[in-house]
Amino acid sequence: MRVLLLSPHQSLIKAFEGVDDEVVQTIDKVDANFVRGFDWIVSYGYRHILKKDVLDLVPAINLHMSYLPWNRGVDPNYWSWVDNTPKGYTIHLIDEGLDTGDILIRTEIPLDIETETLATSYKILTKYMEDIFIQTWPVLRMNRIQGLPQEGKGSYHRSSEKPILLKGWDTPVKELIK
Repeated sequence: MRVLLLSPHQSLIKAFEGVDDEVVQTIDKVDANFVRGFDWIVSYGYRHILKKDVLDLVPAINLHMSYLPWNRGVDPNYWSWVDNTPKGYTIHLIDEGLDTGDILIRTEIPLDIETETLATSYKILTKYMEDIFIQTWPVLRMNRIQGLPQEGKGSYHRSSEKPILLKGWDTPVKELIK
């Protein structure tokens, strides 16, 4: 299979190599002409929205660091702490909405407010999400997992909503909720 990996991360490449998939990776904005000939699109940390004409041509999945439907959009790790919503990750189909597609895999991860920083919680969630994707890609690529519609309203955030953090990623999460 030919896979288009829309991501700045190299960590998923071994999933595709494990099943002899051909992979093209980019962070550039893609259009329908670019995606022709691919069997799958995998998005992970991609900063552009895929348009309907692209989604009509190639099935696409997204790795999102939140327990959807909570914290759609940007900075989901940050918002899960501030809004006191479930922490976790979701692998979902991409549809025309923003992080609204059917859920393929979703896991809630317990994290300790007393010991975590934004950086440590991000690292934990990333590791779990990448590991499960690498393990399940052979099944995902064959369309053997039935997606489930997202239930409930959840939440959505834009990058303009997040304040500047004086300690950046090293901010202890217990300071965020004060």
